[in-house]
Amino acid sequence: MSGTSVIDVSRPAIRRRTLSRSLRGGLKGGEYTWAVAFVVPYIAVFLTFVAYPVVYGLWMGSEASLYRELFADPIYQSTVVNTILYLALGVNVKMFLALLLSGFFMRPGWWMKALLLIFVLPWAVPQISTFISIHWMLNGEWGFLNNVLYALFHVEGPSWLNDRWSALGAVIVSHIWKWTPFCTLLSTIFLLGDFNAVNFVSGGGPANQGHVLATLGIRNAFEIAQPRLGVAAVMSALPLVIPLVIVLMRKLRTSEVQI
Repeated sequence: MSGTSVIDVSRPAIRRRTLSRSLRGGLKGGEYTWAVAFVVPYIAVFLTFVAYPVVYGLWMGSEASLYRELFADPIYQSTVVNTILYLALGVNVKMFLALLLSGFFMRPGWWMKALLLIFVLPWAVPQISTFISIHWMLNGEWGFLNNVLYALFHVEGPSWLNDRWSALGAVIVSHIWKWTPFCTLLSTIFLLGDFNAVNFVSGGGPANQGHVLATLGIRNAFEIAQPRLGVAAVMSALPLVIPLVIVLMRKLRTSEVQI
């Protein structure tokens, strides 16, 4: 009986020693101290700039009253429609053009290489300068597009960015033109967070009718000083993003198994 009790008492100590060895990874003495010294800064940076903002953002958007207020806002309702159109047209048209043009650029010839270089230029140009240039081109009073229409056809062009649908169309076309050369399977997730195209082309106008969820979150947080409502607007996209991430991870695992 006494021998059995000794063994039972020693089991926790054996488990602690085994756990300590597994945590050390075979390192002893000074090696383990140096390893901890190198790892601690990375852990501190991760906790400060990744874990804390994520947890704090989830806490800010955890109140149900925020979503009741958000869903009752007519601006949010139009923003959801805009985001769905932005996703549907932006992803599908971009994918279609990418597949179509990839076959076209497979043709031999030096001129094809030169054309491919021109085709890649929109992706190589910085985003903000590109979208600001498009915004200026679409200006209803002195924009390049309206000046061309008047010079060629003597037609007064419309105020492109003062109409909800033409402003949203300009944003979608700008995004497609910019990112078709670099189209990937992650386009849907990237589009949900695409702030620059909407902000610098139409500014979410006219009258806040051209927002998508990313820009609406910024507007609520900074322009009307309701950061919790801004976080809630962005978090309302999670029911779409999380299933997409899960499906993507499963497909990647399946492809790894097949390889």
